[in-house]
Amino acid sequence: MKRILIALMACTFLFACKKDDATPDPYNNSDESYQPTNNIIADGAVMYTNNDVIHDQALIADYITRMGYSPETPGPNDLSSYSLTFTGGNNVLRGNIKAEIINKNDSLMVIAEMDNTTDNPGPRSVCDTLLDLLPKYGPMVECPTYYTNPCSYRKKFPILISKGNYSLPYYVAIASTTTWRPVFGMMMAFTNKGYIAGPTMISSDSLLIDKIRNNTTLTYYDDVLQRDITTQRYDTIVVRTMHRPLKK
Repeated sequence: MKRILIALMACTFLFACKKDDATPDPYNNSDESYQPTNNIIADGAVMYTNNDVIHDQALIADYITRMGYSPETPGPNDLSSYSLTFTGGNNVLRGNIKAEIINKNDSLMVIAEMDNTTDNPGPRSVCDTLLDLLPKYGPMVECPTYYTNPCSYRKKFPILISKGNYSLPYYVAIASTTTWRPVFGMMMAFTNKGYIAGPTMISSDSLLIDKIRNNTTLTYYDDVLQRDITTQRYDTIVVRTMHRPLKK
């Protein structure tokens, strides 16, 4: 009887071990390394204004050209890239920088650098502040005092997942702000612009739309009139999204 009990316990132990082996750790992909390919796949462009969200590609291409930029999809040399190496558990290397997986589902993985960083950008142009709103995982999400006080945060990077394959998301964005200001008694249009390309990020539509629809005036100090002037303001932002597959 004693021998039978020992045999049953051994079988139970072996079965439990096999069951554990058959349940893979979702992050247990140690030493898998992925390199960026030379393929840049454009997903489309969207134009955001104070009044509307526009998807007309011909209209968007015309705006990009008028701003002095090319409407063509950037090449691999125009966009930053990095390798991705899984080193066990939720640990990864983004290039040679240590990071960890903080969120993952069937379509998206978010990694965060292990060390905190501190940004203190100081005064920024209107166009630059609009472009700062774009990253869904950028510092503006964590640091309400981004422009006034140094803030510490961990840099985060999204990785797209499709059918088990990874790719780096990118956007190329152009922002312009047009205001009307008095010059020798006449109101004239002045346009400033900003441009950003290559960050491995995805954009946050809701924050961007809310911001530009609720900022239709601009107050500035006029050196000639020696007083503050409030004028109408018209913002336009074009975001072109794309992704770059990673190859194991």
